[in-house]
Amino acid sequence: MKLSPEDHRRLYESLCQAYTQKFDLEQMVRYGLNEKLDDIVGGETIRQIIFRLIDWAETRGKLDNLLNYVSLDEERVENQELQTTIKDILAKLKDSSLSKRSPLAPLEKGGNDIKVTPSGGNDIKVTPSGGNDIKVTPSGGNHVKVTPSGGNDIKVTPSGGNDIKVTPSGGNDIKVTPSGGNDIKVTPSGGNDIKVTPSGGNDIKVPLTKGDLGGSGSNFTENLPNGVKLEMVAIPAGEFMMGSYESRDEQPIHKVRLKEFYMGKYPITKAQYQAVIGNNYPKFEEQDKPVTSIGWNKASDFCRRRLSEMTGKNYKLPSEAQWEYACRAGSTSKWCFGDDESQLKYYAWYGSWNPFGGAKSVGQKKPNDWGLYDMHGNVWEWCEDHWHDNYENAPTDGSAWIDKNSKCKVLRGGSWGINPYYYCRSASRIDFFAGVNSNDDFGFRVVCVSGRTL
Repeated sequence: MKLSPEDHRRLYESLCQAYTQKFDLEQMVRYGLNEKLDDIVGGETIRQIIFRLIDWAETRGKLDNLLNYVSLDEERVENQELQTTIKDILAKLKDSSLSKRSPLAPLEKGGNDIKVTPSGGNDIKVTPSGGNDIKVTPSGGNHVKVTPSGGNDIKVTPSGGNDIKVTPSGGNDIKVTPSGGNDIKVTPSGGNDIKVTPSGGNDIKVPLTKGDLGGSGSNFTENLPNGVKLEMVAIPAGEFMMGSYESRDEQPIHKVRLKEFYMGKYPITKAQYQAVIGNNYPKFEEQDKPVTSIGWNKASDFCRRRLSEMTGKNYKLPSEAQWEYACRAGSTSKWCFGDDESQLKYYAWYGSWNPFGGAKSVGQKKPNDWGLYDMHGNVWEWCEDHWHDNYENAPTDGSAWIDKNSKCKVLRGGSWGINPYYYCRSASRIDFFAGVNSNDDFGFRVVCVSGRTL
């Protein structure tokens, strides 16, 4: 079950009043969840840890375990406000239709065939084989078998013969191998070029033109006061499937078509924030780190008023769709680089790979294929959208989803202090109150929607 913003606030405040010592919190997590607190969430204050613990329990389906333990905790039984909150939420957990199996849940291996019928006719049968194979069978005949090899290879086998193997090489290369021989390697060169390498010999470099990028297609740099620069990356027009099966608030998966826009190469740094806000704001140290503890209202004001007026362009926070599209950079996997969680440490600052805590200087990890850094981890990034519990009736044009009755806004990307394998995914999303000061792992990134002229 996904807590409503009001229930989340009530539970958060009640737990903060009931658990003021980390030792007590560790005992609750140990005996109530059978986990070690430091293994699942981090934070510099008890309030931060409790906020992240609630989110962790929600996403792992362990919220009822946590609440049942707290309700029986002898030192908290007399806390009437806490007990009332727990009783209300447990009742909703029991009665909620969301606790039932979702029709959008992924297929279970080894199960029965599922027949998918396009409205025009011709059934397609999808058959989990009991292992990793998935057999796709048009009703008229020849099946195609898609087989993950156990590593990163994907083998596509038409039933009549000749496998084709598609192999990410461990970096950005993709090797396409017809079963008869002669590999072809396709390599993004790090910029806009694509290098095509026949296995027998010379590379062929294919430069993308401005037209290929859906518009002007060129990055640009804003020259801010005090010699500070703001690098903007051209994000090509296109479409993608937004969402995932990992969480019900990321469903239904839906197609979104976007126009070209420009996104900050990095999260806004302390130096950039200082340059735009001016000397009336306290001087920051460690200027190349993301600015943090900035609430949504201040972040939006920075973009729409201060930066836009300074540059003569139209800056704003990204919509959720713009953020996820840019993060994925053409990928359809959990992270921009694929599904291998062992690679995440090369792209993101998070939990066990950030042992000393706190946001890190931008640009130290690998970028995604569109040249954006720190999209996974380091700091959560505010989006323009109000929070919605799912994507039912969400916009499909890349615009922000605004609901003036909602008090919460969306954050994306994960941060330095959380469980990375869930929260740092491209599709992961959380909500927080727009009108209050934010946590020390909340930052933001800017989008320019009108290019070089207002």
